Amino acid sequence: MTCGEVPDFQRFFEALTGCCPMPWQQRLYEKHFSCGQAPSLINIPTGLGKTSVIAVWLIALAQGAKLPRRLVYIVNRRTVVDQATDTVEQLRDRLLKPDDPRWSGHAQTLRSLAASLRRLAVADAEKLPLAVSTLRGELADNGEWKVNPARPAIIIGTIDMIGSKLLFCGYGDGRYGRAHHAGLIGQDTLIVHDEAHLTPAFSRLLRAVEQEQKREAERNGRSTNVVRPICVTELSATTRSDGVSGGGDASKVVGLEKEDEEDSAVQQRLTAKKRLSLREVDAGSKSGLVGAIADAAVKHDSEGCRVLVYVRSPECARDVREAITNGIVQKGKKAGMRVAKDQARQQRVGLLTGTIRGYERDRLAESELFRAFKADPGRPGQLEQTLYLVCTSAGEVGVDLDADHMVGDLTTLDSMIQRFGRVNRLGVDKGGRTREATITVVVAPADDKDPLKEQLQKTREVLSRLPKPNGAYDASPKALAELLKTDDAQAAFARAPEVLPATDILFDAWSLTSIDREMPGRPEAEAYLHGLTADPPETYVAWRKEVCHLADAKVEEESLRQWFQACPILAHERLRDRTDRVRDALNKLLMEQRKKTRDERSDCSVVLLSERGEARLEQLSGLAEKPQGRDRDPLAYATVVLPVEAGGLNEDGMLDPGASEQCKTLDVAEEVPGRQQASGGGRRRERWLCTHDAEGERWRRLLNGQQTGQPPPELRERERITLKEPPEGEEDQGQTESLLLLVD
Repeated sequence: MTCGEVPDFQRFFEALTGCCPMPWQQRLYEKHFSCGQAPSLINIPTGLGKTSVIAVWLIALAQGAKLPRRLVYIVNRRTVVDQATDTVEQLRDRLLKPDDPRWSGHAQTLRSLAASLRRLAVADAEKLPLAVSTLRGELADNGEWKVNPARPAIIIGTIDMIGSKLLFCGYGDGRYGRAHHAGLIGQDTLIVHDEAHLTPAFSRLLRAVEQEQKREAERNGRSTNVVRPICVTELSATTRSDGVSGGGDASKVVGLEKEDEEDSAVQQRLTAKKRLSLREVDAGSKSGLVGAIADAAVKHDSEGCRVLVYVRSPECARDVREAITNGIVQKGKKAGMRVAKDQARQQRVGLLTGTIRGYERDRLAESELFRAFKADPGRPGQLEQTLYLVCTSAGEVGVDLDADHMVGDLTTLDSMIQRFGRVNRLGVDKGGRTREATITVVVAPADDKDPLKEQLQKTREVLSRLPKPNGAYDASPKALAELLKTDDAQAAFARAPEVLPATDILFDAWSLTSIDREMPGRPEAEAYLHGLTADPPETYVAWRKEVCHLADAKVEEESLRQWFQACPILAHERLRDRTDRVRDALNKLLMEQRKKTRDERSDCSVVLLSERGEARLEQLSGLAEKPQGRDRDPLAYATVVLPVEAGGLNEDGMLDPGASEQCKTLDVAEEVPGRQQASGGGRRRERWLCTHDAEGERWRRLLNGQQTGQPPPELRERERITLKEPPEGEEDQGQTESLLLLVD
């Protein structure tokens, strides 16, 4: 294949995706990937299939284009990682099962693509045509991407997971694995950075790596046929002009052109009807912002539709959810129907915030309620009853949602555009009939203490410039694109973080993986991945049954570190929140415990895990106290592992010291996340207590109290901590108790 040729691209694209390519996708193949070049930026509005860059790259690679052998797709939300993984797995399913009745009409084309990809794998030509791996902070990594560097591979992950590996400090990696992973991600790889405008610091870091590799190759006189540096492609529906985006070659930008505007499918999405109204809240209103948002949402209750509700804070999200639930109950009473409040909350009003524990967030993503909001041209237009999904920014970026209507508070313009993009995305229903969405933005009185006060006022002003046909503002993607062309629109964007320059000296320092301890001149990677912000520090919280046993045995720090390295806190086990909120919750938990025990000195032990994996036992009372003066806050960016007896988690998966009932699933360390369970993935691990005395051995499973005379034969010992042993000289008559981690 020569540059610019398009040999049956449409046929290949339809076979892989089930859709006809849009004009911009055809240009991406013809002018870039078929020529062995990756664009620096794909600037396409939300809803026009930016993730198809993966399929286009795969087709070009199979057709012989000189492109990187691996594609790393980076997103900044865990929920979006799963969605992207689903998309990629669908591509691979077609390659592995070309005769499946769902796409058997493309069987010959799919077999041809799979054969071409297998030939690239050289030694493993008879095995998988494509490796697919997900990196999101837990046991999801199946390791396919690092088995054979010659095999085409797609790796999907978050900024933290991918970025840390690129900088030789991968989370959970040993010093040997760090160099291995940095080499695979940092060579012969196309890095696709989704929604790049939201994480400008990481964009700048990727460009710095890209440019340094090119300079190094030039200094050594090596061509790119020998050295294969990374290529970076940014995906964004909104570009920044404040000088902090990653940049790149302006001649290598893919955007919409005249032929796109003439395409019927593109037109439907660009001109999708979204009627925006701005509703002011009276400063003296009793119900305030929460009540106004809930009232606007519940007005859709009789329509059998999907209503997205966006607010800025988790506290507000929780209050709005409760207010909507109450509104549903009251509306039912007026209609003469009895509506159970708990049932309405659980089945009709979902809650998605960044402070929800991963386990509950996964369950939400797998629920019927959440699936009803997913973008699907074939879904029913009307539901039996209206469903609501209340979100913070966790539901704004990249999440595959398509609501019928939206209600929310006012935030910065870049976030408002993301929100609007989750409503009426396709413009038509499954019958081809035009859809019309209403968007209600509730504007609260200006708050002098709000750090975004100026940006919010500017956003209000800019939105009021939108065209206003028939009494409502036009918030279609086309109208918003025109709005962003105005000179002052980006003054309404959230402030970009301070971006630290990454240099060759820093790259060299990070690459010294044999030095585990702190090293002068080698800073932590966090600030280079996310930039320096004024955001307050955060703390993670998890619950484990072994904490009380470890505390009773007064296990030393090194043994604790080894235990939590072998049995790490996984993403689905923990929640995160601002450190000050976590400290306040810990203090309330302590007060609640003292109230129950009627002992003012009552305390409990917890495990504190640092960013570097150091572990130590602490008293809850000590962590609940604010650090004095300039002392470093021990909770900042740390993980607090609470004993299950402490409680503090509500049914939604949020940290809540006032939860009326103790959550039944506090310890989920042995749970396999839903999507891994469904695919047969995920590593099995179990914690057991083994007691040895003169009568023999007795085993008890820590999680559920199951007792047996021997451990499960299919599991092997991974780690052991001695909790109790007899005094010296009494070994034959005394008792030994150990905590063991068994894995498959």
